[in-house]
Amino acid sequence: MRILGLRFRNLNSLAGEWQIDFTHPEYESGGIFAIVGPTGSGKTTILDALCLALYGQTPRLGKITKTTNDLMTRHTGECFAEVTFESSEGKFRCHWSQRRAKKRADGELQQSEHEIADARTGRVLENKIKEVLGKVERCTGMNFEQFTRSMLLAQGEFATFLSAKPDERAPILEQITGTGIYTAISERVHDRTAREKMQLDTLQREGGTVQLLSDEEQKELDRVREERVQGATFIAGRKTKLERAISWLKQRGQLEEELAGLERTRRDIDRRREENRPELALLKKARVAREFEPDYALLQAKILAQEDLAGKTGRDRIAYGECDQAFRRLRDQIGERERRIQEHPADATLRENFGAIEQLVSAYQKTGQRLSSCEAGHRNASDHVAAARKACAGREEQREDLARDQAETKTVAQKLQQELAGILGDTEPSALYERKIDLTAEIERLTALTATILRSESLHQEQEDRKRSYQELSAEKTERQRALDQRLREIALNERVIRELDERRKNLLTIRDLAQERERLAAGEPCPLCGSRDHPYVDAHLPRIEETDEEREAYLRRLKTLRNEEAGIVRRITQIDGETAQNLLEEEKNRRESAANELLIATGTANLWIATDSEDRKRRIELSVTELTEELKGCDDVLAKVAELRKILANNAERARQLRSGLDIVQEEIHRAKLAIAGGEAEVNNLAAEIENLGRDLGEYLTTIWERLEPYGYRKPEPGTIEAILKDLEERRETYLRNEREREDLAATGQEYSAKLKSLADQIAGQKEALTRTNEEIIRAKNALRERILLAGFSGCAEFFASRIGRERFAALEALEEDLRTEEIRLASLISGREDALGRLRAEQLTDRSLTTLEEELAVCLQDHEAAQKEILEIRLKIDRHGAQMQAQKDLLERIRKQQAEYERWARLNALIGSHDGKKFRLFAQGITFDILLSHANQHLRRLNDRYLLLRTENNQLEMSVVDLHQAGEIRSTKNLSGGESFIVSLALALGLSDMASSNVRVDSLFLDEGFGTLDNESLEVALDALISLQRDGKLIGIISHVPALKERIATQLVVEKRHGGLSTLAGPGCTTKS
Repeated sequence: MRILGLRFRNLNSLAGEWQIDFTHPEYESGGIFAIVGPTGSGKTTILDALCLALYGQTPRLGKITKTTNDLMTRHTGECFAEVTFESSEGKFRCHWSQRRAKKRADGELQQSEHEIADARTGRVLENKIKEVLGKVERCTGMNFEQFTRSMLLAQGEFATFLSAKPDERAPILEQITGTGIYTAISERVHDRTAREKMQLDTLQREGGTVQLLSDEEQKELDRVREERVQGATFIAGRKTKLERAISWLKQRGQLEEELAGLERTRRDIDRRREENRPELALLKKARVAREFEPDYALLQAKILAQEDLAGKTGRDRIAYGECDQAFRRLRDQIGERERRIQEHPADATLRENFGAIEQLVSAYQKTGQRLSSCEAGHRNASDHVAAARKACAGREEQREDLARDQAETKTVAQKLQQELAGILGDTEPSALYERKIDLTAEIERLTALTATILRSESLHQEQEDRKRSYQELSAEKTERQRALDQRLREIALNERVIRELDERRKNLLTIRDLAQERERLAAGEPCPLCGSRDHPYVDAHLPRIEETDEEREAYLRRLKTLRNEEAGIVRRITQIDGETAQNLLEEEKNRRESAANELLIATGTANLWIATDSEDRKRRIELSVTELTEELKGCDDVLAKVAELRKILANNAERARQLRSGLDIVQEEIHRAKLAIAGGEAEVNNLAAEIENLGRDLGEYLTTIWERLEPYGYRKPEPGTIEAILKDLEERRETYLRNEREREDLAATGQEYSAKLKSLADQIAGQKEALTRTNEEIIRAKNALRERILLAGFSGCAEFFASRIGRERFAALEALEEDLRTEEIRLASLISGREDALGRLRAEQLTDRSLTTLEEELAVCLQDHEAAQKEILEIRLKIDRHGAQMQAQKDLLERIRKQQAEYERWARLNALIGSHDGKKFRLFAQGITFDILLSHANQHLRRLNDRYLLLRTENNQLEMSVVDLHQAGEIRSTKNLSGGESFIVSLALALGLSDMASSNVRVDSLFLDEGFGTLDNESLEVALDALISLQRDGKLIGIISHVPALKERIATQLVVEKRHGGLSTLAGPGCTTKS
């Protein structure tokens, strides 16, 4: 995967739209470039834009959502990031954007948008957020975590793996390489094996509980069922005839009772009509009176209107008097304002002149302040010039001392290099150390070979012992399994007997309960159920339940004993299975170890001549160890001397670097001091000229102010009183303007009062005329209503008013009258219908017996029918249960066979890789992964610095150590590394992790966001050489740093410069912007 271009807008301090073309010739030719700029200028923002365009998140902030977006530049309403990249899948353009509502800076954040398109055709491939992320992972071959480990090594994440504890490295390896799946596989294999075993045990237990009928029992059940079906059919016919006769008698009696009830209801309605006769008469008069309601309501409305008009006239008279008094007071206030305005006629000009006077005073004050500031600045500038001249002289002496020390360190370094070359000759230290490691490993291998030979001999005897133990356990398991089958059959038999006893006890209880009811019957008295006076079953024999209970308890005790024995046998079988599995596992382990030992012995002694027995092998091994130890001692002596010389060289190089740094600093300080002297002298001259000009301007401002104040009574006031005079003039202007406004407002209010008085006078005159007309209309309406009431039959107004009732009472009386009439009609209809129905029933004459006799016969018939149906149902259930159990047993045996095969398959896999916590398979996979990582890292470390080599600690699965080749192969902990050493090792590990994370993807672009400030000049040169060497593999390397030496070494640079307001700009090859 290779990044071709990046475009973004309004991200952090980089406001506006920016575009970087990574196909520019300078990137293609150099292969490495630096992103430089001061701290906080926005260098990392470029990498944030790259991550945002691809995955919608950044290493520093995580996912950008609708609620939070700390990347968008402040005071802007939108932002976006777009990247163009190429991979084996093709060429693509990925775009992410988010805006605020209406693109306003204070608008609410909207949902972000994300899409990926074919860069060649422009066709959008996906535009939904989840689908886009999936498409990006398929096109790049990496998810976000793998991308930040392989292409973009983000700030703060560079040394994560080196500084992590061994327990913390495991999840990092799993996350990067995907080896976490081995933990899940191990756990799931273990869980699946347990589930398969549990399922097999359950099926085997079910197989012992199935009960089947014999052929004779089946034939007997079929015969009995046919007999019971014929009897039930006969009883059903008899039951139907009895039910019809009983229904006929009940319907006839019900109709006779209903007719008697309807007659009683009719008499009640006649009584209610007589009781409500006065109310019904009132209802009749009220209907007549309601015809005059509209005329009466119109008369009442006119009377109310007359009263309202009279009240309004009185209120208007009072308002007229109050308004007249307020108008008189207003004229007095207007005169008072006119007098105040005439007292100060000159204040009228302040409206136009005050602003100009105020500006003059302000300019006068600012000029005075500037004059004081310039005088103080002139004094300070003179002092600074003198101090700078003194400091410059001191730094010149310091520069001469540093130059002498630098020449001495150079001479020492040349002598040490000559001595080191004389010791090493043409041999590299790394070759010596590798030879030392090979010799040590060979000595350890040969030493361990003797123990391996002895271990191989003992393993054969252990295998024979385990074979005998396995045979004994197999025989015991067979015997236990036979006993378990016998117990399961006995348990099933006991459970069947107990169910039969429970059913028998239930039937006996029913019989006994009925017997208790029969004991309450007395001779000659009717039965409460059937009414019979003859009780032939009172003295019948009662069954004994105690014998059934004792027999049932005996079977329950036996069942409990059998279940306990079953549980003990199952536990022993489980224990035998566990021991057998452990023996098989140990046997397999020993077999593998034995084979491995035989192979190790064969390969280990192949180069030691052919030995006939163990003693001969051990003697030849001891001879080889002695020769290798002498050669190892020689390597150690040479490496120790080389390490000592290199340590002295490193100290001398550090001293030279400090001297160079100090000389550069002193030279820079001398340069700055000279610039300060020149600048200070120029500033002193400029301030002196400005002081003279300001004094002249101050006098001119004061003369003009005196001329402007004279018309208002101030003649050449002191400069110190000008502030108070200006405040007094402002108060005079405000007083004049306030009096003028109040006079105008009062005049406008007077016009309103005058108009209101005229309006009130007109209203009062009109109201008098309206009152006269209303009185005349009321008199005429009263006379006309009285005449109509008399003609309608009322004796007078008193009787009319008595007949006027409320709406609710009128509606209640009408409802009463309608209810009586409706009920009478309904009763007549019901009585006629019931009489017709009763006549039809009497004509049928289905029986002449009593209802009690028929119900007794029906009760006996129902009991017989229910008993027959119950017996038929029980027989049918037994037959169906037998068929189902036969099929279930057949299916169960097949399921047990399949489950046994499935369990054995998972048990074999569990013995190899399964464990409850996933540790067995996880540790194996992590160890291999860690070795691969160290192999990749050592390849990069040899390019960076041939002094170090990474090794895995022998007693810790994920712990590593650093071998110092310049210190006679000293093995050091990674915790003891200096800052520069940690950076080099971290860089090698990061590049190794990048190789692993992108093992299926070719990574042609690499971005490093990490400080190089911890490296000395030599280490920095080595690191840069190693990074530049990656360009030979076709990679484009981007580095973020502000180290000066790095800026000088890398010619191709993207420069981020700070501007005012917290913003920055971007410049460099292929970099363009849009406003």
